[in-house]
Amino acid sequence: MKKKSFLILVFLSIFLVILSIFSIIKNSTHPIIVSERELAFPRLLKEINDVGKLTINYKGDEYSIIYDNKNWVLKEKNNYPVPREKVRNFLLELTNLILVERKTKMSNRLKRLDLDSPSDSSESRQINVFNKKGETLASGYIGKRKYFLYVDGRSGTYIRKGDELQTWLSEGEMNFGFYPRDWIDKKVFDFDPKDVSKITIFHANGKTTETSREDTKSEMKLLNVDPSREFRTENEADRLAYVVEDFEFFDVYPRGKDNFLNKSHTKSSVLYIFFDGFTIEFDIFTLIDEKKKSEFQEPTRWARAIIKIDNLIPDSKYPLEKLNNLNKYFQEWDLKLKELDGIRTTKTIESMLKPQAK
Repeated sequence: MKKKSFLILVFLSIFLVILSIFSIIKNSTHPIIVSERELAFPRLLKEINDVGKLTINYKGDEYSIIYDNKNWVLKEKNNYPVPREKVRNFLLELTNLILVERKTKMSNRLKRLDLDSPSDSSESRQINVFNKKGETLASGYIGKRKYFLYVDGRSGTYIRKGDELQTWLSEGEMNFGFYPRDWIDKKVFDFDPKDVSKITIFHANGKTTETSREDTKSEMKLLNVDPSREFRTENEADRLAYVVEDFEFFDVYPRGKDNFLNKSHTKSSVLYIFFDGFTIEFDIFTLIDEKKKSEFQEPTRWARAIIKIDNLIPDSKYPLEKLNNLNKYFQEWDLKLKELDGIRTTKTIESMLKPQAK
């Protein structure tokens, strides 16, 4: 074959390939890459100021955040308040999701992207957003994050819209909580630990741990300790008072609703007596017979609290109204303690001392 004829054949082949590709793209009704910046949930953008309810299903458990009397509340926790900013951030992140690329629509591959139906074995989150009339503004599934979607570091999120099997890689991040407890403000109170004059822990076995200090500038001292024993750290007693500083729960439930009293437990208590004359008293319920992931895992501990204000001094730095409001709160809620607070509210003297030499 002559060189000229060969070149003509090559160019003709290339032209036919290009023509075929162009024809496929032109006739395709489902482009892989979305050329225009299409919002995943366009109606939400139009009615974002009229949202009245959110529902989230994780691990097969659905919970609702509703707008009631100008406040956001968590329905499944007896209308526990939800910070407005958390709802706002969720809606803005959802509104700003932009479709980038079509992915699989095969049902057996949804789990890889965390876009299968919520269940105990799934990490997907199903979301629904409704307006105040109950009409759906956005619905779908939120899956895995795609890190470094763009070279500038922006991330993406895999999603499904409605009940469609078609999955998408979208531009934008979703940072909302998985569990109901992730949506609420966990902080309950904040007292200066230096204002605590005495601490007494009444253990379930009848023993006690007692501490005291002379004034707000002195260190807390552990009482009734053999002087020949050494502490593990220098401020063991001071640390017990840290519970009252920026106190936050791990989770919260309405008082008496499917609570821990129906499970095997031991009961102890702890008193925090303040120089200003009031006392915070916790009843601690430590669950027993729980299945632990490791021998180092602390047991679950729940607390019920009350503030006794009979001896409050007139010029207390902590207003009476604040203490009364806390008492009203404590009457309504059972508090699941964070691990460290659970340890400090049940700490024994022996656990704060170095082992005795044999």
